Amino acid sequence: MRKILVAIDGSEGALKAVDYVGRQFSGISDLEITLFYVSPGIPPELWDDGHILTEVEETARQEVFEKWLTNQKLVLESIFQPAIDTLAKRGMTPHQIETRSASESVRNTPECILAEAKSEYLSWWVVAVSTALPMPSWEAL
Repeated sequence: MRKILVAIDGSEGALKAVDYVGRQFSGISDLEITLFYVSPGIPPELWDDGHILTEVEETARQEVFEKWLTNQKLVLESIFQPAIDTLAKRGMTPHQIETRSASESVRNTPECILAEAKSEYLSWWVVAVSTALPMPSWEAL
C-alpha cells in the first residue's frame, strides 16, 4: 500500500493541496491518504500548576477541560471534513482516507509533521499551511 501524508491547517491553501493530491492520485487503488493536523497544545490555564486542588477546583477545572476538548473535536471536524469531501469528489474512497492529529504540547508544528512523516510515509508527503511557521533545527531532520 502506498501512503501519502497531507498536513493541513484548514486554510484555503491546504484544501488546494488536498485537491491537487486527489487529482494526481485518483484511480490508484493501492493508495492511502492520511490527512494530518497539528492542534495547539492544552492551554496553560488547564495545566496542572502543582498545587493540590480542592474538590470544587478539580470539578471546575474538569468542566473547563471538557468544554475545551469538545471544542477541539469540533475544530478537527471542521478541518478534516472539507478535505475528506474534496478527496471524495476526486474519486477517493472512504477506506483510502485516514485522519490523524497531534498536539503541539511537546514539539512545534513542523517537528510534529516531520515526526509523523518519518513514522510511515517514506515516499510522498505534502505540507499545506497558511501561516509562516518556524522551521525545526537541522538535527530534527
